[in-house]
Amino acid sequence: MGRHRTPPRYPTRVTRTALGAVIAVLIAAALAGLTTTPAPPPAAAKHPTTTPDTTPTVTVPAATAWALANTVTGKLLRAGGDTTGRYTTESMVKPWLAADDLTRHPHPTPAHLATISRMIRDSDDAAAQQLYETNGATDTITRLTAVCHLTDTTTVPGWWSLTRVTAADAARIGVCLTTGAAAGPTWTPWILNEMRHLRAGRWGITAGLDTDNGVAVKNGWTLHVDDNTWHIACLAITGTWSLAVLMVYPATLGLTRGADTCASVAHQLGLHATGDV
Repeated sequence: MGRHRTPPRYPTRVTRTALGAVIAVLIAAALAGLTTTPAPPPAAAKHPTTTPDTTPTVTVPAATAWALANTVTGKLLRAGGDTTGRYTTESMVKPWLAADDLTRHPHPTPAHLATISRMIRDSDDAAAQQLYETNGATDTITRLTAVCHLTDTTTVPGWWSLTRVTAADAARIGVCLTTGAAAGPTWTPWILNEMRHLRAGRWGITAGLDTDNGVAVKNGWTLHVDDNTWHIACLAITGTWSLAVLMVYPATLGLTRGADTCASVAHQLGLHATGDV
């Protein structure tokens, strides 16, 4: 076996030149660390760019349609239920009969004006029939379609009450009445005032508002004995919106069912008697 030899130990020697070089390297590294550009912060979390839909959902029974329009722009804002169905206007069409008559006969006698007032405020059917026949019967409904830009309205010869409209067209009638397209600048304020002071049929949509002050209303309601159903048409208009609610349902449910449904739609939409929609 060979002899193990421990290598000799020598003291570590660092020359001044070497020490200076080491120190210079360390200082350079430290300075480099101070001037290093910091890393960029983490990217901000991305958020959805779409606005959450806060539009209220409106629930209505079957065979019910509703539509809301802006009376300033004329634009249809929303519609729901049976949007393609046509429903009878019943007495809801009476303000148009007044507008058409006063446009064609702008200087009525006091007696004739009283007849028109009675048709609107008391929902007098005989007065409505008189105006309907005087102004050409079906022709007056044809003018309604043209003047108010209705798109899905049909007529039944001899029957103003059986004029069939979609909810969107019914809301457009409200716009037409409010803007003056129907009756012109002279008679529009008078007709709207009559609609604000009903003695019969002031129910429905206004019951779902914060107040009914200043809201013009015309409702139609008829119990059809041929099929034992209620036909209900509610219309309410303000300076900013027009809301129509139309429906048919079994007679056993009573008129209250229709009135409550009209009020419910207005309430669910969150409408107010004043202010923007």
